[in-house]
Order: sequence, then structure tokens, then C-alpha cells
Amino acid sequence: FHRVHHSSVELDALSLHRFHIFDKALFNAPVIVALVYLQPDPVILLFLGFVRGYMDRFGHANIKYPWLPFYIFINPRFHRWHHSNDPEAKDKNFVRGFPPLDFLFGTAYNPRDKVSEPYGDPAFSNNILVQHWTPFVDVYQLYQNEGLRALISFNSQNKKNHYAPVNTPDTLHIRPTPHTPHATDTATERDHD
Repeated sequence: FHRVHHSSVELDALSLHRFHIFDKALFNAPVIVALVYLQPDPVILLFLGFVRGYMDRFGHANIKYPWLPFYIFINPRFHRWHHSNDPEAKDKNFVRGFPPLDFLFGTAYNPRDKVSEPYGDPAFSNNILVQHWTPFVDVYQLYQNEGLRALISFNSQNKKNHYAPVNTPDTLHIRPTPHTPHATDTATERDHD
């Protein structure tokens, strides 16, 4: 589901809002649980919302930022590697707001003399309905092709790269795979395929 966010081929502050609704729900669920449990002062919530919103937009901004060997706060240069299609940047720079945790856990990627482009998946649809439907198609096909274990382990044999879709439909029509006949197929239709 997070692939929708990473499908954007141009990275800027607007890319921050390209998310699948399930992805947003999963990101925000722990925050909502903490808010219900802790019931902080609304002024604190307003302040934290402002800081989080600013940091997220700044991290996705299309601006030049100087290279440093270590970063305290998220910045465009460091976070762009999280969105890069460069194989060396795969599964790197996860922390949204505090990069020292990436350095601590060995997931930081911060080369000095490389460019983080290209980004995203040009074949991924810009249609919002297709963006929200495609992950369900991918999950279904992964289950059909590799079984429940692949869904649970997130270790698919179909991964070509970390952002490539298993299937990117141009429309909302799901075409059954040859080894998975559709329930509405008739014997004559299957014989002609």
C-alpha cells in the first residue's frame, strides 16, 4: 500500500499527500491510540501537528540541501534516498523525523557524490481509483501465486525491485491469470483462450 506514495516520479512537497487510504490509517493508528489514552492538552496537539506537518513537507521538498555526514532532523537530501530507485538505497532512511535512528540501526544511506534520482514508477497510474485498487489486486495475485506465507512474510518471489508492482492495471478490470479461471468463465471461453 505504501507503494502508492513511492510511485511519484517527481518528489516535492505535494508528493507527501500521495498515499493509499490504508497506508494513512496504519501510519496514524498508533498516534490516535496514544492520543485517546494520554489525552494531551489541545495546544500540545496543535504544536505537534504543525511540527510534524512542516517536517514531512520539508523532507519531501524539491530543494537543494547541503551534504553532511550526519543529520539530526529530516531534510530533503537524506529523505530523497528513501524514495530513490537506486538499488543501494533499497530499504534505507526509514525514520520520518529523526535520522539518528537510521544511523543507529544501520539503515542510513547518505552518499556524498551521488544523485538520488530516479524516483517512482512511471508505469503506475495517476488515476486515484486505480491507485487505491491496485494494491488489493497485487495482494490477491500474490496470494494466488505464492500463498498465504508470502503475504505474511512480505517475502515475495515476484519482487522485481522494491517499488515495482506485481500488476499495474490500466483500468479497474481484474483480468484472471491463466492458471486461475474466473468464476464466470464458461467452458467455451476457456477452450478458446
